[in-house]
Amino acid sequence: MSNDIKSQQTNRIILITGVPGVGKTSIAEKISTKHNLPIINFGDVLFAKVRQENFDIKHVDEMRIKLSRSRYKEMQILAAQEIIAKPGDKIITSHLSIDTPIGFMPGFPRQIVDIIHPDIIIIIESPVAEIKTRRESDISDRDRDNKLERWIEFHQQYNRAMAASYSFYTGNYCFPVQNKQGEIERTFSDIDAVVSQILG
Repeated sequence: MSNDIKSQQTNRIILITGVPGVGKTSIAEKISTKHNLPIINFGDVLFAKVRQENFDIKHVDEMRIKLSRSRYKEMQILAAQEIIAKPGDKIITSHLSIDTPIGFMPGFPRQIVDIIHPDIIIIIESPVAEIKTRRESDISDRDRDNKLERWIEFHQQYNRAMAASYSFYTGNYCFPVQNKQGEIERTFSDIDAVVSQILG
């Protein structure tokens, strides 16, 4: 991380992540309400930046198809710079990795970590069977059929590795937590305890 970027950042940033279906949005909203923090979805900011330049892109998934990899990375950096320019403590929700037909790609790559430099990465997980049930209506998952559970398990393991590497790289915290069906209040309590310490 460059000293210039780091010296400019004084606000606390809570990054909440997890694979689709773990309940990160619900948890983020509860933390936001408790601590009066804005929630910024990295993907939403990125999509808005892309839409400003390319009106042919109608859906967030089209960005990775219609933009070149280099342009996609440039737009990720612009989105990160816009987010970090907003004053105050904040919650950022994002996917650490994105599931594509040809494999996983970083949703929050190293260049973005350099800019945003989260104080803590909270990685929410759930039992694979529960995630599968929550995602049964997702058309993109139907083609995987019996392979879906193994795919979800690998995706969670992959995200753990990414979160650990980012924690090692930044020297900041990584907090893994399980969000089981019917236990959202317990999950919220566990996360709230560490967020309260970060916010001091």
